[in-house]
Amino acid sequence: MKGVIAPDASYWKAATLLLIITALGCSTSPSPPSDTQAEPRSQSELPQTSSAQSNLLTPTSLTSPEIEAMQAVKRHCQLIDTTLDFPVYCELDTQSDTYQLSLSFNHYDSSQRYLMVLSHGLISPYCRAVNLHEVEGSVMITIFATQIQRQYDCRKKHWQDWQPISKPTHSPFVVFLNQCHTWDEEHPDAFHCNVDWYEYVPILVFTFADMQSVSELSTGQTNTFIQSFCQSGLKEFGDALYLLEVPSFNLAKMKHCGSETETEWFAIDSETGPTSANNVI
Repeated sequence: MKGVIAPDASYWKAATLLLIITALGCSTSPSPPSDTQAEPRSQSELPQTSSAQSNLLTPTSLTSPEIEAMQAVKRHCQLIDTTLDFPVYCELDTQSDTYQLSLSFNHYDSSQRYLMVLSHGLISPYCRAVNLHEVEGSVMITIFATQIQRQYDCRKKHWQDWQPISKPTHSPFVVFLNQCHTWDEEHPDAFHCNVDWYEYVPILVFTFADMQSVSELSTGQTNTFIQSFCQSGLKEFGDALYLLEVPSFNLAKMKHCGSETETEWFAIDSETGPTSANNVI
């Protein structure tokens, strides 16, 4: 693989996460039959078994090795995709005769940092599972920032060169930004949605007309926005905050997406001070 950089602290963090091994069950082989013939017994002498015992003695269907291998890859991919402090998106498509494992990164540097670990912990097991299935299988690497892709063929064991993405593909964070802007244009009277930055940390700014709207954060569109912002912000940037502000009361509150800690309400304009502290919910 071209351009792989030397492991650093982020590499070992990724290695620790990706070396989670799904424990595989093992089956025991039946004992060989005895050479000695037992004397036949009458029906009354045969041991009686209950229906529950009969169920235990009924042979169970075992998952085939190829299905079991692909299920392990799927679980690993889902773990990577849902881990918020791991900047990789993972998706496994096994709906047709041609399988594809898609790994998406926000930046090229991130792909080079984590692909070394992913190649051993995920890509190699995936290609082995594909070969067991005897189907075509590939790995697609996507870089959101530069809109380029690179494909690996499991059977040929060959990486293609980087190519421009034929159809624009956006990260979940950019998708959220578009939703935020659209909402602000279509529903200007509900609340204002905007994203600001502190260095490399995104901050979602919600502006409300009154305190009653703030009290409804756990439901409705505001809650949906917060969940989408926090998940994609933590995933892609490692940190994310959101600010609730009510200019009519000169009040604001900051919350942290990861730890869910929050500040007390504070005055937006310290010289003016809050309109009425008694109205804070």
